[in-house]
Amino acid sequence: MNTLGSYRCSCADGFSLQANRRSCKAKTDPGDRPPLLLTANLKSIWVTYLNGSSVPNLKPADTNGTQALDFLHRDETICWLQTSKTAGQLWCAKLTKLKGISEKRQIRIAQNLQREYPHLHICTAHDDLPYFTLLFSPSTLDVEHMALDWLTGNFYFVDRVNDRIFACGEKADACVTIVELDLQNPRGIALDPSAGKLFFSDYGTVAKLERCGLDGSERGRIVESRMEQPTALTLDLVRKLVYWADTYLDIIEVVDYDGKNRHTIIRGNLVSGITNTVQKIHHSEVWKHS
Repeated sequence: MNTLGSYRCSCADGFSLQANRRSCKAKTDPGDRPPLLLTANLKSIWVTYLNGSSVPNLKPADTNGTQALDFLHRDETICWLQTSKTAGQLWCAKLTKLKGISEKRQIRIAQNLQREYPHLHICTAHDDLPYFTLLFSPSTLDVEHMALDWLTGNFYFVDRVNDRIFACGEKADACVTIVELDLQNPRGIALDPSAGKLFFSDYGTVAKLERCGLDGSERGRIVESRMEQPTALTLDLVRKLVYWADTYLDIIEVVDYDGKNRHTIIRGNLVSGITNTVQKIHHSEVWKHS
């Protein structure tokens, strides 16, 4: 807050100003559990405190080919996408009161998440005459990014092969495409369910960052210049900011929900290494890193 010849800092509701008078910290009540970090690689998902220390008696969950994950606060549930030799799969598990990751279950989704793609292979016989064989390449995951609506439990997926964004109900038994026009290489996705907003990035002929309603309505571009390959997205739900990483420009930038007040956060080679890991940062109990 600006004052005559100076300024004064203040914090959003639910946060308190710290002793340095410049930073804010979430208010907690006695008995509240500390913030946690969910971390995933291709083999497992594990939970730590924000300083990286282990949570006692909480073992990692074994996975196979984890591609993306999100957390449903309402049900204290982790959900993730994983790839196998034959199929893409959606899994969920409970993370209840720091007692461990349990009740792991596969969600049968009413969409193909992964498929094999044929390619033509030219061979030469003993008489040097060519013949053609149709081979199938290893399965490729159509969906590499997902987000959970923590109010309704709906799933949102970015289909990079069919160039669309589709949503599925809480039980994933019914799905509908919500964005597909003017998409050429959709990548990152982030939701603000409390504001009813969905943000996504795309880089085809034109690289852009867009915003729409959770049903795909009221779609519009909020950034469409000085971008090349915007990939990972994350939101500051308190300050209503959108962060994205551009792997080609080696840069992380931020704008507000209307695409204004744009500025650079990080520039340099570091960005390429963290693009696939800095995806979504939650504002409340659980943070995640995938």
